[in-house]
Amino acid sequence: MGTVYKDLRQPPAALGEAEAAVIYRNLCSYSHKPLPNESLTRLRGTNLPTQSQSVVQMWAYAFYAVSTVILDMLIAEHPMCLFPVHQYRKFGFNPPVGVFFDKSNFVPLRRSLDESVTEYKDFYRSQQEVADLLSFFNGRGDIPLAEILKTWTKEDPKGENPDESLEKKVEVRFMLMKAEVRAFNWAFAYGQDFERPELREFVNRVRATVVH
Repeated sequence: MGTVYKDLRQPPAALGEAEAAVIYRNLCSYSHKPLPNESLTRLRGTNLPTQSQSVVQMWAYAFYAVSTVILDMLIAEHPMCLFPVHQYRKFGFNPPVGVFFDKSNFVPLRRSLDESVTEYKDFYRSQQEVADLLSFFNGRGDIPLAEILKTWTKEDPKGENPDESLEKKVEVRFMLMKAEVRAFNWAFAYGQDFERPELREFVNRVRATVVH
């Protein structure tokens, strides 16, 4: 674990190596041979295979703790996720992959960090990687929205209001492009044959959801 955290810089609010070690020990205690006071039988108050409030609370806390540790590690590895930008304004429909977060990506991250988001941003803002990437992004001129829209080569979103603003039209297409890529990634990861009807239907549902 020390190797994992060796080069990570994290704000005081993050769960670091010490907290991760405690969580890991607790998970190991369950996975291997727990002490009597740590066993599910003791937590349930019975040796019957039933659920209890204490067991549900234990697993809910474990899920939250592990998810938080992983999230803090991912933020430390990619701090640019804290600084969302409008990618299409600088790159159109061909943004650099895996470099910038946009506003929609940032929504669940902001909800997860809650009031700590300002502390995280203040901590990572001065990192050279973040400063360089923001400088690179802000140094590029904005592409006119009309020019961006001309580069769209796929089918236009169904049900789109023709009087919608250019900004909204570009934004919807950008979200549609992102959703479709994620749907394809999901299908290839979990499907043996992408031509299976249910996988193709999944991608089509994603396309429809983005627009409506």
